[in-house]
Amino acid sequence: MRSFRIAAMSGLALASVALPAQACRIEGRFDPALVEHADAVVVGRVTGYELIRTADAWMGGYARFTVMVDEVLAGTPPRMLVVTWNNSTYPEPEGLDPGLQLIALRKGGAPGAADFTVLQGPCQPAFILPVEGEAARTARRLIERRK
Repeated sequence: MRSFRIAAMSGLALASVALPAQACRIEGRFDPALVEHADAVVVGRVTGYELIRTADAWMGGYARFTVMVDEVLAGTPPRMLVVTWNNSTYPEPEGLDPGLQLIALRKGGAPGAADFTVLQGPCQPAFILPVEGEAARTARRLIERRK
C-alpha cells in the first residue's frame, strides 16, 4: 500500500510538471487607465484579420490585421497600419467585430514587420473596444485629460 501511495504521488508530481504554466486562471477586469501607456490610440475598422500559428506550442501564435484609421486620438500613426496581437495569456479570437473599434497600441509589433502591437495589461482583456461602449468613452476622457 505504501509503495502504491509513493507511485501515485510521483505520478501526480510528474503530471503537474508536464502541464503548461498559466499565469492567469481568470480574465481580470478591463482598466481604461491602461490607455496612458499607449503610443497611439485610434478609432478604425479591422480588416484582414488572421491568426498566425507558430511551431511553439506554449505560445501558440498571434493575430495580425490591418486597421483602416478613421480618427486618431493619440500619437501620430498612419491612416492604415499593420498590427499584431500576441495575447500571451488567453487565445486570440477567431475574428474581430467589423465595426468601428477604439484600439490602443504600442510601437513595434514583431513579428512580421507590423507597425504596432495591441496594448494589453497582464491578465486583462486587450485594448480593442467597441466605440459605443462605456470603456471607450472612459478611455476618450482619459486621453483628453492627457493632452
